[in-house]
Amino acid sequence: MKPKSRVQLEGRLAGKGSLSKSGPDANTITLIMLSGGADSTAALVKLLSEGEEHVHAHHIYLKNQSARALPELQATYDIVDYCKRHYRPFDFTLSTIDVSFMRNIPPDIFHTNYIAAMMVITDSRIKKLTRCVIVEDEADTTYDNRKNAARKLFQTLVPEGRRPEYIYPVREMTKADILTYLPLDLLKITWSCRTPIVGKTGFMRCGECHTCEQVRDSLVARKMDQGWLSEEVAVGAHS
Repeated sequence: MKPKSRVQLEGRLAGKGSLSKSGPDANTITLIMLSGGADSTAALVKLLSEGEEHVHAHHIYLKNQSARALPELQATYDIVDYCKRHYRPFDFTLSTIDVSFMRNIPPDIFHTNYIAAMMVITDSRIKKLTRCVIVEDEADTTYDNRKNAARKLFQTLVPEGRRPEYIYPVREMTKADILTYLPLDLLKITWSCRTPIVGKTGFMRCGECHTCEQVRDSLVARKMDQGWLSEEVAVGAHS
């Protein structure tokens, strides 16, 4: 029977382990919050391919009124699997935050900074925290107040002596740079759509939200194929 609801679709990914460890424990860890999108995926690839530090990737399964939590989770599992096969071992963990009962959708950055802070204060080995900002993020001042509030939240939760070093692997890259940097087969399994459409076996990108437009415009600018953006992504297909 084909899944027809979010509950049925969610069941396809139920039971997967929340911790995936590779290699021996490390004295120093670089933490990256992996969203399932292209920017954090490119940052992860850079950490794995251009450095030797022990990397810990963490994904927040963020359930809210939109349907994007599941395709983001599917993308993250596929990205982790791909990167472990094509680059080198790293740790991966998963947490869940459910704010679907709230009237409006809280900013993702608050959840990300909160979980990152909790991980830092409970594990003294985390010495570096990866920021996945790109050129467009640095230039956009629309949400500066939100960004400042999230930064203050992190600093309030993490004592000054325990705060990790921020690193910016993709800070000098534009969205178009990100899309051409990633191998095409890896790029295609990332997920950036904010308002996905529930399909017969999974999800389709809406093609209308600002992130869909940003990805499409960047692909057009670099004369790359856009056909895959309209394909349905089956949940559980690669997990």
